[in-house]
Amino acid sequence: MYAPSGSGTESFEEDWAGVAECISHNSANTICFHWHLKMDTADGPYDSDQRKHLVCHEGGHAFGLRHIGAGGCVAPGSWSVKNWDSHDNFHINSYY
Repeated sequence: MYAPSGSGTESFEEDWAGVAECISHNSANTICFHWHLKMDTADGPYDSDQRKHLVCHEGGHAFGLRHIGAGGCVAPGSWSVKNWDSHDNFHINSYY
């Protein structure tokens, strides 16, 4: 889940912008076969750059990225970043 920076909450019911949810996974719960990405556009307005960041962030989770990294869109805290960084690209390339 991605809550806007400075929101002070990580509650799914309120004040969230997006969530990546695994719907179907293997028996060891290590590989997800089916993801749902949800974007809360009702609480906007989110401008075009913020929407791009949000899709990059939640989409990164669907590719297996975590909230680590130096400066890509999956690292929390910056609505201005709209791309994966070299750290994220390395992990995506090693997974697939």
